[in-house]
Amino acid sequence: MAKLYTKWVYLIVALCFLVAVSTFLYLISIYTKDHWIVAMLGGTVLLIFGAVYRVMSRSPRVANSLEVICQDAEEMHKFVESLSPGKLALAIAISAALGLLLELSLIRWQGTLFLVFAYYKNFSLLSCFAGLGLGYAASKQKQIPFLLVIPLLALQFFFLTTLRFSLGETLNSVLQIMPVSEQYHLHLSAAHSAAQFGVVYFFLSTVFLLTALTLMPVGQLCGALMEREKPLKAYGLNLAGSLLGVLLSFALSYFWTPPTVWFAVALLCLLFFLGYKTRAMLVGGVASLVAIGILAWPVSYLAEVVYSPYQKVERTCNTFGWMFIKAAGQYYQRVADLSEASVKAFPKLESGATSYNLPYTVFGKKPESVAIMAAGTGNDVAAALRNGAGHVDAVEIDPSIIGFGKAYHPEHPYDNPNVNAVLDDARAFMRKTKNQYDVISYSALDSHSLLSHASSLRLDSYVYTVESFRDARVKLKPGGLLSMSFDATAPELLAKIRLMMIQAFDGKPPACIAAKDAACSFMQTREGDIKLPATLFSNPNLHDATEQMAKLSSEGIDVSTDDWPFFYMYRRVYPYSYMAMFGVVALLTGLLAMTFGSTKVSKNSWSFAFLGAGFMLVETKAITELSLAFSNTWYVVGIVIASIMIMAFCANLVVSRLNLRNSILPFVLLLISLGIGYFVAQSGWLPASDTDKVLQIVILTMPLFFSGMAFSILFGRANDVGSAMSMNLLGAMLGGLLEYNAMYFGYKALYLIALGIYAVAFVLSFIDKAKESPPAEPGESAG
Repeated sequence: MAKLYTKWVYLIVALCFLVAVSTFLYLISIYTKDHWIVAMLGGTVLLIFGAVYRVMSRSPRVANSLEVICQDAEEMHKFVESLSPGKLALAIAISAALGLLLELSLIRWQGTLFLVFAYYKNFSLLSCFAGLGLGYAASKQKQIPFLLVIPLLALQFFFLTTLRFSLGETLNSVLQIMPVSEQYHLHLSAAHSAAQFGVVYFFLSTVFLLTALTLMPVGQLCGALMEREKPLKAYGLNLAGSLLGVLLSFALSYFWTPPTVWFAVALLCLLFFLGYKTRAMLVGGVASLVAIGILAWPVSYLAEVVYSPYQKVERTCNTFGWMFIKAAGQYYQRVADLSEASVKAFPKLESGATSYNLPYTVFGKKPESVAIMAAGTGNDVAAALRNGAGHVDAVEIDPSIIGFGKAYHPEHPYDNPNVNAVLDDARAFMRKTKNQYDVISYSALDSHSLLSHASSLRLDSYVYTVESFRDARVKLKPGGLLSMSFDATAPELLAKIRLMMIQAFDGKPPACIAAKDAACSFMQTREGDIKLPATLFSNPNLHDATEQMAKLSSEGIDVSTDDWPFFYMYRRVYPYSYMAMFGVVALLTGLLAMTFGSTKVSKNSWSFAFLGAGFMLVETKAITELSLAFSNTWYVVGIVIASIMIMAFCANLVVSRLNLRNSILPFVLLLISLGIGYFVAQSGWLPASDTDKVLQIVILTMPLFFSGMAFSILFGRANDVGSAMSMNLLGAMLGGLLEYNAMYFGYKALYLIALGIYAVAFVLSFIDKAKESPPAEPGESAG
């Protein structure tokens, strides 16, 4: 067993080393452009690493240290075996809660450091699933290396924090490269050269393995505990604990707590399980202090840092002393005093003032009512007030952004009694409001964050669809003006906005006005008869871009719809680079499985894998559709995820109380409910009344209830609890891959894919049943 831990430790050290070396060599290649020097340096470094590896592998001190870890792992297993039935139930629930809390905290924390994880949360999710799944597969092993979890967390904190804050902006620009290219990422460049792919893949691979290795002992502990309990009761306790972990995570988000608090709670849970021995508690306590110390280190002491429920927000100042905001370390927003007195004092501000005043210049008179989508820190609100707006509904989804605007905007627009600040998703507000407006303004609305860790949608995806523009058009008064502004650095996206507005306004093209500050505005009246003021383009800060946008629009650009809400893809292309990234994930998962060769799963557990894949697909579909119906705000998404967990728990309770043994009826009802959901989605129906919303909730969640029933019935007769849980999580990884098919086929297609996946699970459940031996009594399988 000592050799096993040797592989574990050396694997982590080797990957951290390769990330550092590959990044260093890539930087040298940029500056020297001499590939021979790079090759020679690389060869020399690898030879040195090989020599160090050989010395370490033969070191008696290393061997002794690994032997101590092995002894602690054996004692941890004995501790699990010694728990009384009363304590066992509590331990299962706490271990499951710990797994979910660590998973959600790591996903969120990684996205605050490197924007690649904010745009690609699924990668972090898959690494957590791989770790927990492989841990469950090892639940019958006699050693549980739980003592390594906290040091591994501390190592990841140190590794990523050092890369992000200690090695300069040039290095960060190398690591902040997206290996997937189908979508635009406005603040990241896509990898093109072999060197770029090499650096980013080594980096992502290291983070994947660090995360998976951290969560493996957690999954192993939970699986070992569940092996001692009756399957259905154990699964119910697991679900209850998972729900607790989800609720705890969202409670921490509600109070805007920083990562030190998220992980402090998780570390307390980890120390709870290390109480079996004083030495283990001491090592865990010291490692916890180190981990918290790294997280709390003041790496950005010149900025005010806030962790909103959506993202990490940093407030600094620009050369004027005005507020400048970053999200996940990248530029996000800035405020400006564009009042008449300020513009006279600083003529350079005139172009910015022209851009913000543009909708009201085109409208031609003082608007009685204005709606501003993505009001942010208040620049657009201030512009509306300067132009005589009688009432302003300022809609912003992130409470920290609007809070900074209220506190620090030099014009104090949010203090005006005519302004109504609304914390909501722009699309949801536009569908729910009963008001009508003279001007509706969308100003540079773009997001760094995804809707959730289980979806490839961004927070703003449902704002940029044809249906969204139609909703906004309906809310305009007669003669009212819709204005949509966007950054002109992505011309295909500008052309896409124009095409969507043409469809929303019955084939009538908008006026396209480009500003000197690189923003482009698309404007149309409710009637579709936009007429620009004759003197508009006498202003040197503006020019007519209508003809230029029309030429771009003729290049085969696909518009976004509620079924295909991928605004940042200007064409429907199959996401091959996402598939390549998933290939890396599969390779790394296989590497871990082979490294820990004793983590085997039962041959009769394949139905659980397909149930996991189907559940992941239907969960993603439920999150995206319910977010569209209600709101994309973080708390709605949180309620949906918690409700899904409750649905699975209730399904398990029904199966347990009624002692159901036959899975045919739940599978049939599951397939029927998916078919109903598909036909409802095909109709394009969106709920309007409260009754409609309740009906939609039922339609979207019933497949999850029947899926939970089918899983619980099969789980109740499983003779290997660890294998079933492992295959379910590894199957969920497959579901995470299949979700990306929506980027080509649309979200309605997920119903059909889920139907196929569940049909396979249905067939496999009969094949697995024929191969089953009678389930072991609780405690027998753990021996």
